[in-house]
This record gives sequence, structure tokens and C-alpha cells, in this order.
Amino acid sequence: MLKIIALNKNDEPFDLSKTNIEEEVFFFFEDDNIAPTISLNGTEKWVWNFDDGVFTGSDQVIQEFIGFNESLPVVFFREGNRTVTVEVFEFNGVSFDLKYTDTITFQVYKFPEEISGADYVSPGSDSTFNTDNTLNAESINWFLNGQLQSSTNSSLLVDFTGLNRAVIQARITNGTQSKTLDKNVIINQPNSVRGVVYESNVTSNLMFFNKEGDNLNFDYIEDDNGEFYWSGEMLFHPNSSDTFKTIGLYLLEKVEPIKFTADD
Repeated sequence: MLKIIALNKNDEPFDLSKTNIEEEVFFFFEDDNIAPTISLNGTEKWVWNFDDGVFTGSDQVIQEFIGFNESLPVVFFREGNRTVTVEVFEFNGVSFDLKYTDTITFQVYKFPEEISGADYVSPGSDSTFNTDNTLNAESINWFLNGQLQSSTNSSLLVDFTGLNRAVIQARITNGTQSKTLDKNVIINQPNSVRGVVYESNVTSNLMFFNKEGDNLNFDYIEDDNGEFYWSGEMLFHPNSSDTFKTIGLYLLEKVEPIKFTADD
């Protein structure tokens, strides 16, 4: 029986259930019987309908040629259900007679662009985060501060109890392609003196000094594991000659100046 098969660029079998947007797929037509369904002599007409697929960079939905079957590279630019159909015609000396046809259906997947959810949360609260895709990927793994979470679908419920920071990642795999999405969530921390709540991340306003008042140029690092830390050199004061040396480290927050006016 004649049937449509899909190949990758290396002429290896391609799993159409894991087709992604803008991924090149090669379609071919083969006879899986020992005795051929039809005898090919190079005069057959092949009509391929790619259902909004793009054939070799053009806008051709239907590709037609006469000769022996060829593998055709196609790229799909729209997600959702797709249908590929081929019709094989034999020339009877006057016109072409339809001898066989085959149709396959599958879904084209589009990777999400971002993780949606709250940008700011309160300590001890919980919140749900989602990817913005409509179809299911082959696999989705969620990470919170570098730790693998139990959810394997398009949403993750996070309990922020005991956390003072949150980096959420979704690692999505479909077929031969993968993508990682990141989202930083700010946990509002209460001020122990006045009881107010920070409404934004103060990381960029932090400054480090030694006990002599020298500004220490530390760099803020975010590594691939979701860890945050400061990195830099701390040097002893040149006038220090004691056997045991000490360094004082002061962490300050740069704030907007406050102007007071006193009545006479």
C-alpha cells in the first residue's frame, strides 16, 4: 500500500506528532508492499497539498510535478491542525487517471514566548504561573530557584512560604527542539523598623564599602542554576601591618535624598 512518510534533512524518519513551527520536514511517498501497488515509469503526475505549508520558500500550497517521486522540503508557519495529501496519477496516453491517494493529519507546535503570572508576591502567599501555548509539548519541566518541580504541564503553583527570592524556569521540549523560559518574581519584604513593604527590587541600589569608607566594586551575578550572588575583590588596607588583619564590610542602599524644612 502506498503511504506518505516524513523525513528529516538526514533522510531519517521524522515523528510528525512533534512538528514545530518553522521546522523543515521532508515528505516522501513510498510503497510498503512487496508487490508495488502501481508500477512507476517516470510518467506519473504527483500532486501534493500541504495545507498552508510553505514549499521551498514560496507560498505554494500545492506542488505538482511529473516524474519519479521526490522528497519535498516543507516549512509550516501556523500552529494547529495540519493535513498533507498526495495524489498519484497515471498517464493513459491522453490524460491522467487517479491511481492512488493518501492523507495524513498532525499538529504543528509553537513554542511559548513567556511565563505569565504575578511579578510581585507577598511572603507566605501562593501563585500560579503559566506558559502561553495552546497545544501540549512533548515535555515541560519547571524549576524554582534551580530545583525541579513536580508539575509537567503548562502551569506551576508556587508556595512562597520561607522564600526571599524566586526564579522560575520552564524548560520545554518538543521533538528535536527545546526552549527555556525565565521569570524573576519579587517577594515584597517588610521593613523591620517601619513596617512598610518594598514595592520594587532594590538590588541595583545596593552599594558595598569597607571600614575605611572605600567603595567596593562588586558585580551582581545570576548563574544558570538560578543562584544570585555578589562577586569582587576585597583588599587589605595598605597601611595595615598587623599579623591578624580584619576587613569591615558595610552594605548600604542608595536612596533618593530627603529634604527637611524647619519652621523658624
